[in-house]
Amino acid sequence: SFSRPTMAAAAGTPTREPIRDGKVVVSFHHVGAAPILKQSKFKISSTERFQAIIDFLRKQLGLRADESVFVYCNSAFAPSPEERVSDLARAFHVDGTLVLNYCTTPAWG
Repeated sequence: SFSRPTMAAAAGTPTREPIRDGKVVVSFHHVGAAPILKQSKFKISSTERFQAIIDFLRKQLGLRADESVFVYCNSAFAPSPEERVSDLARAFHVDGTLVLNYCTTPAWG
């Protein structure tokens, strides 16, 4: 359910709605020694659960089953895997984008 954002979305269109066309733009930021993604912005269906983001990120980073990834919203807290992406986006978006930090060791909250 992930896709690359359009050029307008990646460039930051003037609209600040966190959900557009049933999708949420997610921006990933690495922390510490975590691997850096080649592309940091993606779109995900707003109906997905946060676990889908974690699974997607693990795949993008090429992590083994025994390697951990910790994902935080706005450098503050780790959402529950059962949380809906739409709820997180509405409550915590920054200029229409859900900002998520990731690392391989615990960092916040």
